[in-house]
Amino acid sequence: MFNLIVSNNVRNEIVTVGAERLFEYTTKEIIAKFRVGNVPDFSQLQQLPALLMEEGTGDELARFGNIINIKADGRDYKFQFVPLPNMPVLTNQEILGLSNSLQIDDFEFWRNHWAIKDVDLFKIYTWKNYILIRAHLFLI
Repeated sequence: MFNLIVSNNVRNEIVTVGAERLFEYTTKEIIAKFRVGNVPDFSQLQQLPALLMEEGTGDELARFGNIINIKADGRDYKFQFVPLPNMPVLTNQEILGLSNSLQIDDFEFWRNHWAIKDVDLFKIYTWKNYILIRAHLFLI
């Protein structure tokens, strides 16, 4: 599983997402795993890796990382995004190519939200990268 966060402020260390947009495009079964009563279980959410993306399907930034220090702030949730140092910064166009495998619907690229996806983010990325590298090697 992983956190998918689409936001307009991905270049900032502190990211804000509207509280009403937490768990959008997330199945009811997954939502139930990450709530205690009606309250999000931030400690569980912080254990998942994250993919933080800007809105769009072009050259917008998409980064792998972790989220820490989640806090409610009025009608928003704020957290610190910590990029993974050994992972590349991708574009949304590259993520769009993986969207079916990552369970990201096309319209999710165009709406700020925070979803939980039930796939192994790094397994999908590594598999796709392996295929691309292998294809490149055989073209040489």
